Amino acid sequence: MSDIANHPLLIEGKINNSFSHKDTIMARQTPWGAIENGGFENPTLYPWYGTGRLYTDAAFVGRQYCFLYTDSYIAQYTLPLDTSRDYRLNFYMARFTENTSGSVYLNFSADINYEALIPMTEIPFYRYRQVIFTIPVSRLTFSDTPPYGVIFIGIRNFGYAGVDQVFLNPIISIDPPIRE
Repeated sequence: MSDIANHPLLIEGKINNSFSHKDTIMARQTPWGAIENGGFENPTLYPWYGTGRLYTDAAFVGRQYCFLYTDSYIAQYTLPLDTSRDYRLNFYMARFTENTSGSVYLNFSADINYEALIPMTEIPFYRYRQVIFTIPVSRLTFSDTPPYGVIFIGIRNFGYAGVDQVFLNPIISIDPPIRE
């Protein structure tokens, strides 16, 4: 039997039309792609917002990680996005409770929501697992200029988990080499 922590968890979302927002931001690309402080190494969560907390006892990389507990979340407005490409939200998560009745909630919001729920059973106990959430270009429908979205990561029902190394990057296709 293979250990689930050794394999990325690939997630597909569903559409939910309940989100709207008016704020806009202008910023530059960062080492974490279209978000900032994806490694949670700043002294505060900013520019993330929500109810997550910074801890230092079990980071995946670096000194700090974001701790999420029952019904807590973190969210961040993205930097301006290229609306001609699919995007990939990539992060690492570990479960810090033996109880697996809760779930991890992922959401990308632009003009419409694109979301997924991951059962806590898919997140290993005290071991980080890579989670990859693909956001197709068809979900990048924006009324705002510059185009941006909001990323949400949270816990529903019951659970304790750590999140670290969050990236949001465009998927860049590479043509195969030409053979003559």
